[in-house]
Amino acid sequence: MKYCRLWTILSLTVLSCMTISAQTEEFGRKSVFEGTYPRFLSFRGENNKVANSGYEAWCAALEGTSGFIKKFIPEEVPIAARTPEWANRHVARHPEQLALLHLNGEARQLCEFPEVRDRYFPGHWVYMPGTVLIQDCKAGDTELKVKNVKVLKQRGYIVRKNNPPTFLPQMVILVRLGEKGEKLWYESEFAEIRNLDPETGSVSLNRGVYGTEALNFQAGKTYVAPIAGGLWGKHVMFYYNLSSTCPEDKEGRKANEVYADEIASWFRKDGLLRNFDGIAFDVNYFDVSERGAIWDVDNDGHADGGWIGGRNVWKEGDIAFFAALRGKLGDDYLISADGQHWDNQQLPTLLNGIESEGLVQHNDMWRGFSRAMNTHGYWRAHGTRTPDFRYVVMKLMGKDVQQALSARRFGSACAACLGAAITVPVGDDKGKCRGFDFLPEAFSEEGSLGAPVGELVRYFRSVPAQPLLNGKEVRLAQDCCRTYKDGEVPELEFTLKNVTLPAGDLVFTVKAAVLEHDFGQAAAYQIPATLWLEPQQLPRYDKNRMYDSYFKDLYGWFGAGEGDEMTFYFRNMEAGTQDLKFRIRGARAAVLHEVMVYPAPDVILRRFEKAVIVANPSMKPVTLKLSDHLPGAPATVVTVPPVDAVYVKSE
Repeated sequence: MKYCRLWTILSLTVLSCMTISAQTEEFGRKSVFEGTYPRFLSFRGENNKVANSGYEAWCAALEGTSGFIKKFIPEEVPIAARTPEWANRHVARHPEQLALLHLNGEARQLCEFPEVRDRYFPGHWVYMPGTVLIQDCKAGDTELKVKNVKVLKQRGYIVRKNNPPTFLPQMVILVRLGEKGEKLWYESEFAEIRNLDPETGSVSLNRGVYGTEALNFQAGKTYVAPIAGGLWGKHVMFYYNLSSTCPEDKEGRKANEVYADEIASWFRKDGLLRNFDGIAFDVNYFDVSERGAIWDVDNDGHADGGWIGGRNVWKEGDIAFFAALRGKLGDDYLISADGQHWDNQQLPTLLNGIESEGLVQHNDMWRGFSRAMNTHGYWRAHGTRTPDFRYVVMKLMGKDVQQALSARRFGSACAACLGAAITVPVGDDKGKCRGFDFLPEAFSEEGSLGAPVGELVRYFRSVPAQPLLNGKEVRLAQDCCRTYKDGEVPELEFTLKNVTLPAGDLVFTVKAAVLEHDFGQAAAYQIPATLWLEPQQLPRYDKNRMYDSYFKDLYGWFGAGEGDEMTFYFRNMEAGTQDLKFRIRGARAAVLHEVMVYPAPDVILRRFEKAVIVANPSMKPVTLKLSDHLPGAPATVVTVPPVDAVYVKSE
């Protein structure tokens, strides 16, 4: 019955006429959608003292941009009440600027916000497998005994900003159990672990925290479970249980329904964000099997990572959430979400686009280049929402800061070629947006490149290709008779053995199509499957394992019908014979139509009205003649440094 109910939610919310009238100007009047590049968006800066010193200073920080993406809802940390009003006032004065809420979307802080605890009931949060009390306890007791103390731990949530990192104590829920073992969520309390004694099974707790009341609990009739959470501010944030198996509150609502209602309320005529154009979700996942491998989203006491019996119940619930939100907001609002990871949302028919945090991902503007090309390529091909809204957060940390100018120049060039905006931080001592020093002076202002002239061109296609399937198709399908344990993720696998490859930079192209999706309405929503290409012998690119993995973890998205072509760019390959492994998630059956390999770097080119851009993701310089690759381009010969871009001004 739960399965049937989900389809009802999806159908009703997509067709819902209970929409909110937009208070913003038509999107055609927004400068970010003029079709010229580059396009800059002011990003975050909620704690910038200068920019937040007054209304005029706040507005000055937006000069030279097409709008802003900032936090105005206190999910992670308190937000000054004046800033939403400043934003509403600013947009009313400047209707050409885009106003988007930057929303965490994954978790919520309860400690300083009792209204959140009142809106969401205890069953709406994610828990990990727990245990039961084996000794009665009264409201005043702080020492409890549990059956399996090993499922609890004292150090619960990492504080990454500290060096070395420290931890906050683990939070738990104590919830009474009914006669049939059902969880009586309204008869529960939150507590904080002070100490554990593995030998005696004793747990020392701070009782009744986060506004809850300490209660009396019985042995054998009380469930004690760790709360899944993260830390972005001062206090622990609880993860919303967005799965289709989330418990329902007294009104019969799951967390995804309550969350969609709350978000929609902010955009009403009298709402906090009444003049805003929409939402940019910072975090939203279709698959939590890796990030939340130890989560127990159906609360049966066993880890499932959002997968129950081979079904991705997390994706089911997340799609229902976005369908409900789109149904409530209507078509007059932008909705975007992070899209730089394979497990992020993939809804090109419900959402307007994606955020790429880093061109590829956090702290990676270039290593996993193919991932960005494949992801943006899928959205360009399958996005049905108007306007198409994609942007790249120019985020560099760690060792990448050492080559910040060239990396940002490369990232911004790729973004323009892909039809995406870029973000700039609130920066200087005057509070104004800065960060354009990575661009040539002639093209450091909005729209200075003009509009694109022709499509993006891939340099590798100018060299002969080697076919690897010899004209044959490969069909893959799951065993229909197989049953899956909770937490087990179905995958399709195929290995192409003994492939002889040349040395140097290689680009593999894979044409694939979904024959059967893993989810009933995936085809209607054009939700893709994910394909990884994994050569079994790759160079060691970096001594640091994290950075080395960025080079190798390459994937693409493909859909049904004729399918899609994906590219996989591996640098500095050694000549020889090796196996190529293909892994697919998100499809019960799929077909590989074609696999090709090109011995060339994946340099990209695109003509604009006022310049030609050439972006080089290779670790070596590349020299080429523009007219050989772009019709109508000058016969200029350019040399592009490694991980950089050149802008050739039109005559």
